[in-house]
Amino acid sequence: LFGEPGLVMDYYDGNTVTAMWNYAQHYALSDRSFSSTYGPSSPGAINLVSGQTHGIISVDPASGTENPRQTSTPDPYTVKSPDANGVGTMINDPDPAFDDCSGKNHTSGNALGVMTGRNIGDLLNGRQVSWGWFQGGFRPSTAWDGQQGEYARCDTAHANVGGASVVDYSPHHSPFEYY
Repeated sequence: LFGEPGLVMDYYDGNTVTAMWNYAQHYALSDRSFSSTYGPSSPGAINLVSGQTHGIISVDPASGTENPRQTSTPDPYTVKSPDANGVGTMINDPDPAFDDCSGKNHTSGNALGVMTGRNIGDLLNGRQVSWGWFQGGFRPSTAWDGQQGEYARCDTAHANVGGASVVDYSPHHSPFEYY
């Protein structure tokens, strides 16, 4: 989807994105948007908070959120071009390891991602500057149960404009959950 060889720009008009085209006739839609990251949302969010997308390792979802264990071999969806230590570049949308709601509350067999290195939050903390990350749907629908050892659940959903039910929270849109 995002890896078309040689694709650096594309053209969209009323035939391909009709609704957006109709809005553009009356409102500004940032028709000249430039980004340093090309791809899905996770690399863009990671780039936003750290200035790069390199430094990811794949971890076993069953190993928990406190001390996730690195997979024996790098997961190819999670880590691209890994070095000998399994550290590579994020180009897809793996869920973050430090989020209870990742990988269907850690029940999925899909590897999760952990980013190494520093981010803007680390720099702000180092200067004692208060900061926050705000994201829609972040409140769990069921709280973490420490006595039962059960992860929080993020199943709250709403009907979108088309009438389809969509889950409110997406773990891979929360970049700090990778660190």
